[in-house]
Amino acid sequence: MERKRYQVYISDDLADWLTERASRGHVTSGGGAATVPRAAAHELGRWRAHLAAELRSTTWTLGQLGCLADVLNGSIITDDATGAVIALELQDAFEGTEGAYGVKWGIDEDALLAKAGALGPTASTVLADTVAAWWKSSSEHTAEAWTDLGVRVAPNPTS
Repeated sequence: MERKRYQVYISDDLADWLTERASRGHVTSGGGAATVPRAAAHELGRWRAHLAAELRSTTWTLGQLGCLADVLNGSIITDDATGAVIALELQDAFEGTEGAYGVKWGIDEDALLAKAGALGPTASTVLADTVAAWWKSSSEHTAEAWTDLGVRVAPNPTS
């Protein structure tokens, strides 16, 4: 695999943290001495793996994903978003609609609010990113399309 080089400017506190991480010497993937650039690359890889694990840790129905995509389309979710932010977006969308989203997507709105509100910051971040990626892909709203993005999709419950 070809490796690419990037240069970035980082804050002093992040530089101190990476320097401390590198000084422990355990971030030497690929061999060689632990360095701050290797620590940065290692931490980015770790973050990516954690995002993927968080995305796989929660199972969503196709209806829930459709509702999330519907509500979050065009929303700006900041990097410091928590699950509560997504739940607040849902709550704002649901207010005054008398269950229209639930009917449209075949879901329990209250259950989706509770599920989104229980997400931690990493799960919330990756969920918002994945919804944005789905919109950007112009994929059909299918279980396969969401699964291709790393989402665990359960069948819609029969009622």
